Amino acid sequence: RRARVRVGATVRDVAAQEVRLGDVVVVAAGEVVAVDGRLLTAAVLDEAALTGEPLPRERGPGEDVRSGVVNAGGQAELVATATAESSTYAGIVRLVQSAQASSAPFVRAADRVAVLFVPLTVAVAGAAWLVSGDPVRAVAVLVVATPCPLLLAAPIAVVSGISRAARLGVVIRGGGPLERLAGARVVLLDKTGTVTQGRPTVAAVLVPPAPAATPVATGGSDLPGAHGTAPGADEVLRLAASLDQMSPHVLAGAIVTAASRRGLPLSLPSDLEEVHGHGLRGRVDGHEVQVGRAAWAGGLAQGRAGAPG
Repeated sequence: RRARVRVGATVRDVAAQEVRLGDVVVVAAGEVVAVDGRLLTAAVLDEAALTGEPLPRERGPGEDVRSGVVNAGGQAELVATATAESSTYAGIVRLVQSAQASSAPFVRAADRVAVLFVPLTVAVAGAAWLVSGDPVRAVAVLVVATPCPLLLAAPIAVVSGISRAARLGVVIRGGGPLERLAGARVVLLDKTGTVTQGRPTVAAVLVPPAPAATPVATGGSDLPGAHGTAPGADEVLRLAASLDQMSPHVLAGAIVTAASRRGLPLSLPSDLEEVHGHGLRGRVDGHEVQVGRAAWAGGLAQGRAGAPG
């Protein structure tokens, strides 16, 4: 992993392991926070990887942030309060490695059985040789009764299960909890994000039917339908997605995905401007479009609608 450290007016790209306590780390939009730190500027963070919550969180200056979260807003700066080795992300990695190295009760039981099984197998093979007088019989017993599959199958199954769970965002503390999970009949979940995919989706596109409300809903007084009937839901979604395709924000990705699933053709926006903490505005197909917080987009639209001329 890499991190960008600001020294005076210069920003250096360094390995995350080189970040020291007190360094000012610059996190660009879409980048992963490399070390734990305290924010110097406001930031919008996607913490789904750590908390499971699909919606980004707004953090202000002075708030603590943990490594492993994604910057879903504009550029942010933070002061490192921990090194890469002692940060949250590194702790999760160590936890997974420790879980993979630990033995489940079933694995330990297999080891104990193998300890008794090996001398028993040798004794049976020797007896077969003595009774038959043919050493091939003894070899056949050893081949059939070898405990290697028993010794290998159990730990491989446990390690594979823990690794697959980690790739899916589930951290299991060891083979024991994984084994006990097979007997679970009731599961208690602490938050919605635990049982979702960890990313937002567009549930519906609502368009006010009244033409007078159109500028507030769409964020532009020159949007199609502003002087007549309100634009349809597909047109509103198409314009919003055309603008949001230029944004790394997690909610922007949901809007673009929804437009793609409907087969809507997107246009390349111009005059793009991102207002940190509020939203995005620009022009799409000659129309001014704003996407962001309702109070921000609606307030600007109302101001233009009430302007002289």
